[in-house]
Amino acid sequence: MTSTVSDSIIGKGTEWGKETKNAENVLDISNKLLDKDFKENQRRFDEYGKPIKRKSVAAIVTLDYDAPQWDNIHTPSHSVLSEEQAEKGGKHMSSLYDGIQAVHRKDPHLVATGHSYGSTTMGNGLSGSTAPDEAIGVGSPGLGTNSSSKLNMFPGHVYIGSAPGDIVASSSWFGDDPSLNPFFKHFNLGRWRGPGNHIYEGSSGHSEYMSPNKTSTYNIASILVGKGMASPRS
Repeated sequence: MTSTVSDSIIGKGTEWGKETKNAENVLDISNKLLDKDFKENQRRFDEYGKPIKRKSVAAIVTLDYDAPQWDNIHTPSHSVLSEEQAEKGGKHMSSLYDGIQAVHRKDPHLVATGHSYGSTTMGNGLSGSTAPDEAIGVGSPGLGTNSSSKLNMFPGHVYIGSAPGDIVASSSWFGDDPSLNPFFKHFNLGRWRGPGNHIYEGSSGHSEYMSPNKTSTYNIASILVGKGMASPRS
């Protein structure tokens, strides 16, 4: 909700939009994890006898639908209280997932991530594609379903982050509360001592899930590089 191209993606001047910055925060940690893995494995060889190469990671930030705004909350077709725009955006997401899969010669480790109303859009997109390998929903009012199979995910491949004080995440507006689903995995959002004794800070409210130096950001990055969540919710 309230996402726009100018505010969320492009930004002003030389600054990226807030969602693009969030993606960069995740990529920053992801690249550090990949650097560490490469240093530890660079003298090893793959099954063809070739030296192991450093893996790469990338993010696509997309807003390919009319995200609800405050001024149209009473317009049924565009209201955040309705799933209509999430369903329309979900069809575009399905096409994007399939397109990413199609243009890669090898099968990429594709992770779908959605925040807030965007997680509902993501859920609708996943129901129409089998391309993503993992799905992450944060601050989610519901994925549209609480079934991994309806999201075309294997059990244990849907991850949920729900921060203290996030009333959107506890609203259960679009289906059951995903943060209470025992079939999904739930990552830690509290203060956490990570690798190298580095302290990552906890998240609270609705907008800190991918902020710098957050436990939640580290968990998302760890999932992205194929390591799963680094710090499960206790």
